[in-house]
Amino acid sequence: MIEEVLESGSMTLKSLDCIAFGCGPGSFTGLRITVGVVQGLAFGANLPVVPVSTLACMAQGQFRMTGEERCLVAMQARQEEVYWGSYKLQYGLMTKIGAECVMQASEVSLPEPGTWFGVGNGWIHRPILEKALGQETLGIDVEALPHARDLISLAENDFLQGSHVDAEHAKPVYLRETVAQKSS
Repeated sequence: MIEEVLESGSMTLKSLDCIAFGCGPGSFTGLRITVGVVQGLAFGANLPVVPVSTLACMAQGQFRMTGEERCLVAMQARQEEVYWGSYKLQYGLMTKIGAECVMQASEVSLPEPGTWFGVGNGWIHRPILEKALGQETLGIDVEALPHARDLISLAENDFLQGSHVDAEHAKPVYLRETVAQKSS
């Protein structure tokens, strides 16, 4: 499939400047497979890689589709926990405000005062999230998913700013480190 995509654009792997990938949060197995493929391709073509947050992709997609400039992204984690990130438009791109984290839906907070739009399937817990925030959102998009075009927008900017790493340093982002830790 990768070869087909490159051929459709009359390109080769070695003609690329970098390889961008969604680094998480997300499925443990899916993230590991993604990193393995990205590392193999990047090593083989001697290319740097640009990791992009799944949550940031979702915020960027919401801006692209609806023009929302302040997004609270919540993806379901376990039970009433959510992967949580806050994003605000800066220079045409959704930019993270504060840290991405995993937490109980009842413990989220606003990064700064103002009106916000909810993005992601974690907003099925809307009443709990809005109670914790102390305010209602402008609206929500529970069906929002990350899209490649939004990953590319964010990755291009990061690459131009020098935010890329060698293939050997490509890694998934686990917001729940205890799940990914190896036992001794």
